Amino acid sequence: MNIAQIQVSYQSKTIGQEKVNNAELAYNLFLKYWDMQVFDLKEEFKVLLLNRSNYPLGIYTLSMGGNHGTVVDIRILMGVLLKSVTTGIILCHNHPSGGLNPSTADNKITEQINSACKMFNIVLLDHVIATRNGFYSYAEDGQLF
Repeated sequence: MNIAQIQVSYQSKTIGQEKVNNAELAYNLFLKYWDMQVFDLKEEFKVLLLNRSNYPLGIYTLSMGGNHGTVVDIRILMGVLLKSVTTGIILCHNHPSGGLNPSTADNKITEQINSACKMFNIVLLDHVIATRNGFYSYAEDGQLF
């Protein structure tokens, strides 16, 4: 019987020279990696991967959905985080409607991701909701669990 050999490799590169230590920096960095042509048409969920010093390792687009939502698979997220030796993350998704208030579903997925991260000593630093006119930060609003 033949089975596939699994190999994992890692090369550390940061995508920015600046530490990400507040929601505004994270929001502006996320926007650089967003297709603004469809920003108001479909919801996307992205994750900023950070090293121990909060320097960005990369941005991962976890899911793309429709106008009213997107599906987030936590197992896929955790696989990416573990393979990249990420120690901290900032979540971000856009609201095509332009509303900044988190929904019940937003709160639930934030809590679930935070619980999963704690099992692997990965720190959820923030969850940013992005619109063209600004952002909402769970951390700045004291809403991280």
